[in-house]
Amino acid sequence: MKKTVLLLSAVLILSACADTPEDVKTRTEQRESVLSAAQSAEERAKSPESSSAPELAKLPVSELAADAEQAISKKYSNFVFREGLKAEIPETLPVCDFEQVRYDLANAEKYAKRFFTEEQLSKETLEESSWTTLSSKFQGAYPELVFRSMAFHDEDAGLHFCYNDNGFLCMMTPIGMDRTMNHTAAGVEAMIRPEQGDDLSYKCVLGEDTEPTTAAEAVETAEKWLSEVYADNEPFYDFRISSVAAVLDDLGQYYYSITAEKYYKGIKLNNFGIRNGEDVVEESTGYTYHCDMDTQWELCLLMYSKGNIDYFTNGSGVIEPIEKGTLEEAVSLSAALEHMQQTFTDFNQPFEISEIKLRYMITPDSYDPIVISMPRYSGMKSTGRIVWEFTSDVPAEQLVGLGSADDVRKYIVVDAETGELWFNFDLNNGLL
Repeated sequence: MKKTVLLLSAVLILSACADTPEDVKTRTEQRESVLSAAQSAEERAKSPESSSAPELAKLPVSELAADAEQAISKKYSNFVFREGLKAEIPETLPVCDFEQVRYDLANAEKYAKRFFTEEQLSKETLEESSWTTLSSKFQGAYPELVFRSMAFHDEDAGLHFCYNDNGFLCMMTPIGMDRTMNHTAAGVEAMIRPEQGDDLSYKCVLGEDTEPTTAAEAVETAEKWLSEVYADNEPFYDFRISSVAAVLDDLGQYYYSITAEKYYKGIKLNNFGIRNGEDVVEESTGYTYHCDMDTQWELCLLMYSKGNIDYFTNGSGVIEPIEKGTLEEAVSLSAALEHMQQTFTDFNQPFEISEIKLRYMITPDSYDPIVISMPRYSGMKSTGRIVWEFTSDVPAEQLVGLGSADDVRKYIVVDAETGELWFNFDLNNGLL
């Protein structure tokens, strides 16, 4: 068997929403307004007066929920809130660091048996391998930057399974392998977000089925699958279905692309890593690295027929939270919103905030350019910061070939401890 490599299938999230010309005009104007305001905000952030975070008002954690309710009831000139929007605030805010797990590869067989039939597995052999993307010049100095895997990849049977010691897991059935490797998405008919209370009655006929499957059935199937097949790989977290995309592929058939997010005690894990925008020169080689590391802590499930999950990956593997205490007070939502109001002053029209949540923004402790070129290895340590996350869903005409549910949204983030503000208004670019 050829050397097993980490196989990550890209799932295209496109848009085929039916907008009127007036809708498109309005959304285009809104996009131009947002980009203009972002440029102005970025220029202000670079000025000496804006070099440090402002002193934003803080409240005891027990008072954050009442403050949030009042803050959302107010009107602001630069943004509006999605109808019915509420901010979910846990009773306690654990302060955490995170560490990439080092799992026993013996676990692989357990998950393979849950995903594939006995008949399918009877023809496959799980093989162990070790590999790295580092050149031989650096391997001796960085022995920890090695992935260890138990896997099989059988293109004749259409089966793929990979389990890494860093918790990474990817599985494909024959239809899952065929569609992700040999076909592409042509467009998205609907993007349904259960966390925002979207109507789950939407339905479409999946693949070669004869009866339609509703978004509600897709959510139920994914939740049941995660609970029965996958959950004990990440026992620290709760999983929530954040989006269900009805995708039309190049065969003219539909499938559901389902995204689940991870929560630790009510706080969401972010889906971004390092984005410091700086170049680092590695002295021994003179090679310039851009400190830029993607992380994907969300789960991706694809459904090509009613009641079946045909593709699954957990992206960047598994990180374990390590509690260091609790946050006793935090920047209030009202203070964070006022800070945003003062920062983004140049919008021609308000943009809509569709979601407000507290989340962990997770960044690795090491900025070593060699380490960043081989991220998510077992034992890798990261720091978690609790932040306010403000999400704006991207208008339909901007959804062009994007790769994940997070890539089709825009973000503003305010640190709940320091008041620092970041934003991402550029599609397919990370937050930091």
